[in-house]
Amino acid sequence: MAKYIVVKSFKSPVVYSGGSHPKLRSQVKYAFFKKGQVISGTLKVKENGDPDYIIHKRAVVVPISAVKELVTKEMISNADGETDLIKKQVENKILGKETNKVRFIDSAIIGGVIGVAIVWYAEKKGWVKEQEDAKIPHQNKLIGLLVGGLLGAYYTHRKNIKTGIKIVKTK
Repeated sequence: MAKYIVVKSFKSPVVYSGGSHPKLRSQVKYAFFKKGQVISGTLKVKENGDPDYIIHKRAVVVPISAVKELVTKEMISNADGETDLIKKQVENKILGKETNKVRFIDSAIIGGVIGVAIVWYAEKKGWVKEQEDAKIPHQNKLIGLLVGGLLGAYYTHRKNIKTGIKIVKTK
């Protein structure tokens, strides 16, 4: 089996047999290959000797135009032990990811302000009426503040903002 690298993303249909059971029918699903992925397979050729397609995992047909053969070479080094260059290199130590609480707090504050503004606008238009017999004054605005803050923090969490990979150089 040779190794191939995918040069463009594509989907290839795969048929899953349901067997001899009458209620389990054959299903057609798709195998998705991403650009840069390394796959292994067997090359099938036409009668005249030209490459036709590749069989991956004994079932998936991969078009020859979507892959290139991966050629590996053995690296030969002339180095014969430690040199001054290796001694002078500085090791980089990566610390664990630290969650940056400031971004979550900022997004919660901005979301809270937007939530209060939306409730104020809704009360001004008459869509929401302020409850006068409520135990807490401005109850609708406080609920808008809370919901907006939670949505702002959730939005920051979902965006998966990378914060805090620090590289420390040591000798």
